[in-house]
Amino acid sequence: MSLQHVHAAVSRGAEGLRKSLSDYWPSDERNMIAEQNAVVHVTHALVDDGWSIFAEAQGARTGLERIRRHDLLALRRRGRADEEAPDVPWVRVRAGR
Repeated sequence: MSLQHVHAAVSRGAEGLRKSLSDYWPSDERNMIAEQNAVVHVTHALVDDGWSIFAEAQGARTGLERIRRHDLLALRRRGRADEEAPDVPWVRVRAGR
């Protein structure tokens, strides 16, 4: 899976979110869009492309820093052939405002 494939999946996720927001989202100061909405749409696009998905994945800890959680960890399934380079075996997402 190339970086272009990942970019395309994220773009499809963003487009899906845009369409959903046009259908429903009374956004104002009291009702801001939650970051999880973006993660859900990107996740959907990556699942469609055959990635294995894990929510709230624990990140690595080095030294005394606290363990960080990632909103989304996507792993490319083994055995999926792809001629394009460079190879992207995983993607992690930490959404935020």
